[in-house]
Amino acid sequence: MAKRKVIRWTIPEAASEFDLHANTLSKRLKTASIEPGPDGRWSTAQICAAVYGDMDGEKLREVRHRANLLELEEKEKLRQLLPSADVERVWGGMMVAIRQSIWNCDAPEIDRRRWLDELKALKIEDYLTKDTHEESDEQA
Repeated sequence: MAKRKVIRWTIPEAASEFDLHANTLSKRLKTASIEPGPDGRWSTAQICAAVYGDMDGEKLREVRHRANLLELEEKEKLRQLLPSADVERVWGGMMVAIRQSIWNCDAPEIDRRRWLDELKALKIEDYLTKDTHEESDEQA
């Protein structure tokens, strides 16, 4: 069997063959982190990866993206994931009710004002951390 000759490319040679400007090809090689061999040239496979992209990588990215979307849909259906607008609406309603209850209670006004100030400092984001979810799961 005859030995196959491996083609090695310089940027100008490959740019001409693949109908690209040399600067464009050079940028694509750098973006893809494709380095030349010890001879200062690139293989045909390396040039093709820079010119046409990594189809296997793109397919994998798409599959992962679809899996992530399916996981989010499943969590929504299981009510493990709630739309943020709904959470904010409910949170806001609860805070109004709590503030009204505090203001209308029989405690001294100075205490009621302090409690309302403390309540005002609470942010919904403080309850949306991983640690909070783990604590609530443990208590259940």
